[in-house]
Amino acid sequence: MGCAPTLAATWSHTASYSAASGLDPASGGALTLALSIPLDFLVTRNAVETKSVGAAKATLASQAAADSLELEIESGLYGLVSSASSVSSSSKALDYAEINYDAKLELFKLSKASSSDLSDAQLLVSSSRSALISARYTFLKGLSALRCQVGMEAEELFLSLLR
Repeated sequence: MGCAPTLAATWSHTASYSAASGLDPASGGALTLALSIPLDFLVTRNAVETKSVGAAKATLASQAAADSLELEIESGLYGLVSSASSVSSSSKALDYAEINYDAKLELFKLSKASSSDLSDAQLLVSSSRSALISARYTFLKGLSALRCQVGMEAEELFLSLLR
């Protein structure tokens, strides 16, 4: 068999001859034993174990990547909800700033408010607009990043999933 050990025995005998003494049949002999143990099964077992460990590592790496992607998507969704809230609150702040400006403008026309009061109200409107633009940009950037993470290029389908 290919996996069984083999034992080989070899006997050799030498005889010598000389003209003076003639034939000497007991001049020397040797017995040689050889034992052979095939290790192919160990090599095969080690190869199988190595492949099994590699497969387990690949499975763990795949699971870690899936978990990481899931966390990124979840984080992106929370960021998107936060950005949407920021857009809403920035829009309301702009509305209030514009109402405040209109009130300050009327007071200024009636000489009940100074030009610095009107300038402050105008600055508040301007900064509120900038904040709203920034919040919208952040929301759209988060939306685009989330679409890339989930691999959805069709915006309508993606937005229908968010609802």
